[in-house]
Amino acid sequence: MKATKASIDCFLSNRKIAIAGVSRDVVAEAMSKGIDNIWIQQMSDTPAAIELTRSHPVNLITRECILMHTDPVTGIHKFHRSIMKLFGKYPR
Repeated sequence: MKATKASIDCFLSNRKIAIAGVSRDVVAEAMSKGIDNIWIQQMSDTPAAIELTRSHPVNLITRECILMHTDPVTGIHKFHRSIMKLFGKYPR
């Protein structure tokens, strides 16, 4: 990853990174670049990646599907988002 804080405000990890076993390394590199908003897509998180973020002041979202949070939300993602909001489980 070649980026600077000026060019990226957040980072989104996907499942391919977790399968390859490099989630922790990718998160570490993002943090070393000064990226403090990190989204690890559901089913992409690893215990090592999450543990790494606990010792740094980052805004971490994990175990959430990006398709429920980016507009326009449609189909099953819209339904799921509505249910989560109804029961107070939708992150703010």
